[in-house]
Amino acid sequence: MKIKNDPIKVLINSVFLLLSLVLIVSSCTSGGAIEISSDTDNNPLIKLNNPFGNSVSVFSPSTATGSIGIETDGVTEWIKGLPEKKKVDRQTTEYIWTLSQGQQFILSVTKNTDVYDLNLRVKDLDYAIFHLNINSSPDEYFTGIFERVVDGNQRLSWREDITTALNLRGERASMKLMPTTSAYCPFYISSENYSFFVHGTWPGVFDFCKEYNDAVMVAFEGPELKISVRVAETPKELVQAHSLETGPTFLPPDWALGPWRWRDEHFNNTTYYDGTGVKSPYNSDLTEDILLMKHYDIPATAYWIDRPWAKGYFGYEDFEFDTVKFPKPESMIKWVNSHGMELMLWIAPFVCGDQAKYAKEKGYDLIALTPDKRMPGVFPFQPTPGQQLPAMQGNTQSGTQQGGVTGTSPQRMRVNIFGGASSRPDVEGQMELIDFTNEEASKWWGENGPAKLAKMGVKGFKLDRADGEVELDSLNLFTASGKTYRENYNDYPRQFIKATYEAVKPVLQDDFILFPRGMYTGSSKYGAMWAGDIRGEPHAFRAAVIAMQRCAVMGYPLWGSDIGGYWGLNRETCMKWLGFGCFSPLMEVGPTENRGFWNITGTPSYDTAMIATWRLYSKTRMNLIPYIKELVIEANKEGTPVARPLFLEYPEQADSWKNWETYLLGKDILVSVIWEEGLFEKEVYLPEGETWIDAWNTDNEYPGGSYVTVKIKPYQIPLFIRKGSSLKLGDLNELYQESFLIASKKGNLTELEASEDW
Repeated sequence: MKIKNDPIKVLINSVFLLLSLVLIVSSCTSGGAIEISSDTDNNPLIKLNNPFGNSVSVFSPSTATGSIGIETDGVTEWIKGLPEKKKVDRQTTEYIWTLSQGQQFILSVTKNTDVYDLNLRVKDLDYAIFHLNINSSPDEYFTGIFERVVDGNQRLSWREDITTALNLRGERASMKLMPTTSAYCPFYISSENYSFFVHGTWPGVFDFCKEYNDAVMVAFEGPELKISVRVAETPKELVQAHSLETGPTFLPPDWALGPWRWRDEHFNNTTYYDGTGVKSPYNSDLTEDILLMKHYDIPATAYWIDRPWAKGYFGYEDFEFDTVKFPKPESMIKWVNSHGMELMLWIAPFVCGDQAKYAKEKGYDLIALTPDKRMPGVFPFQPTPGQQLPAMQGNTQSGTQQGGVTGTSPQRMRVNIFGGASSRPDVEGQMELIDFTNEEASKWWGENGPAKLAKMGVKGFKLDRADGEVELDSLNLFTASGKTYRENYNDYPRQFIKATYEAVKPVLQDDFILFPRGMYTGSSKYGAMWAGDIRGEPHAFRAAVIAMQRCAVMGYPLWGSDIGGYWGLNRETCMKWLGFGCFSPLMEVGPTENRGFWNITGTPSYDTAMIATWRLYSKTRMNLIPYIKELVIEANKEGTPVARPLFLEYPEQADSWKNWETYLLGKDILVSVIWEEGLFEKEVYLPEGETWIDAWNTDNEYPGGSYVTVKIKPYQIPLFIRKGSSLKLGDLNELYQESFLIASKKGNLTELEASEDW
């Protein structure tokens, strides 16, 4: 990573690295197209004009392969020599090479101010794998691509020996969705002030100097490869431009910016946690949460219910409430509203019950994949760029294969996506994954699902399971639009959220929020990002801090995590996570093992400090709503993320690139996370050019450009306010002490029930 302190050097260096098929970039001078030469091994060298200074030649000889490769049938041919040049129009030039078998390889380059749009294709070839090798400087920094810390199973992102953080240098990243930390976008920024974005949804892979320390190696499938390489003076400008290009981001209602509460599963018991008999006409767990939050004066603006909430074998049939588990659903929604909260529900991209039968009859469905089996012809796209892909031919399905797929006439699979193949009769075990490329199917699903619920008063939806968990991947199965399942795979989460958006928008206008677990290019214009599911342990908490900032770079500025983790509950980690959640773009508390903090597993079961910490940060979050609202409007209008890695605002400061645990919420709030268990002290970097006020002791002011030692109590998160800001958080320590006193008195559920007008 090069830190550019001299303004002249900033302009000169920000040129470097504008990709080209070897391509690395520079910025563009006002001059026109690129210039191409070749090295001693006859590899094409790409020269891109630099608008800020010298032109830069780029290539990657150390890969021992070449700069541009075309792979077909498992064999890669590397482009050699100089091309023919053909001027298409004032902005576009084509460069044409002849391959060994006589085909024409065409590189089309269109220059638009600070952006190079490149299109790679082989004439008359409808499928290939395109390889690019891009030069890297020795200390170059890369980030973006996906929210998981490292490639592979998400648990690798919170292994205890992990050192990778925001910087992806030395990592390999597959562009093929994996559950369940599933925000992806084939977009990265470099500390050399360029960004690289692959258009489309075909699978691919980025190798950030892992195999060769001076090369970014890129490989993508498809009939062509479309790339945009942008240069700018600052990384913030690159992020803003990308966010606006793929968005603009969704604007949520004010209530969605407050604190939320949820449990993973709701039980309807005859007694509350303390043995008190239930008289509520509504679900006992929901009632317990709302009554006790009222008692402790813990504000919430949304309450959401996870699956199973509907009738039937899966607890998700026909978008109709299970009235045994959730009696009087419409009345329940109004009761939740009367306590200042909107109701949200879990949904998925499939239907069950009678709707599944109807979808099958009408041909509205895609074939789904059982979670415990891998279909033949389906393999993770994880090649090393520059090397042969494993068994690409394996995507050709012929004959009877495991799972009932036969040739191009696959049998329907009956699966229980909640727990393996169903052992129940066919109707009960049936679910159908909706083909959202079928406009008729999408409209039917929307009207009979989300829109129906919206008319009942549901104002938000958590969109689950569209991130590769049940989707089948194949080159010879096709959606209604004619796309192969393989090309459709990464786009499916965007199709899911778009269909939901189009269903509820006419009903709710602007008064709703969508919160999907999976995202790919274009998803941000329809909703926010749910960072689930993640464990409630320190290293998973660490991963969440990284995920939020990666999503900010990728153009997903509205982001929230499962505070405390989706499963498992570490008391200290959860208290720290409450602080982080408060100062995240969105704040959702739960699922806390399906329990309230008045009834947690372990000692103490009734956790006064945890309840007090929850109240502290929920109250603080309510005060932050106007500030957060300004930030989400800024994200929508200008593309600036809500939460920002330090280097987006202070790129000239070397420490801004190093201190990933410290970030900004807008310009005025600096947050530093201490994620390690048992650690309550750290050195926090305060960016130069500002004076920073300790939010926990407002008498303490510190000049920027230095480190300050911070010691915290379990309920605190290191927090600083930029001097000159109009933001007022109040006395946070006093608020905690008040909260602790309130939490010390257990709520009497009999009295709380009696105060309700059922």
